[in-house]
Amino acid sequence: METIFQGVITTSITCGKCKNVSVSNEPFLDMPIDLSSNISLRASIARTFKDEIMHTDNQFFCDRCECKTDSFKKYFLAPKTDLG
Repeated sequence: METIFQGVITTSITCGKCKNVSVSNEPFLDMPIDLSSNISLRASIARTFKDEIMHTDNQFFCDRCECKTDSFKKYFLAPKTDLG
């Protein structure tokens, strides 16, 4: 079942100060898409994966700078390489 429905969301955070990129991968069996708004599925997916600016109370701690910085967060769906 997992080989058919499981995917991976890749999160990329770029430090606004030194441009260092931190990447993490998170497996999922269902996608966290908000369908409560009266918009299309395509628009809901685009809203879920919208780029995010992390600033003020939401700053990212950069390991290279060793401090919290304004950063840029992006989400990607990792390609499915094994279709079983």
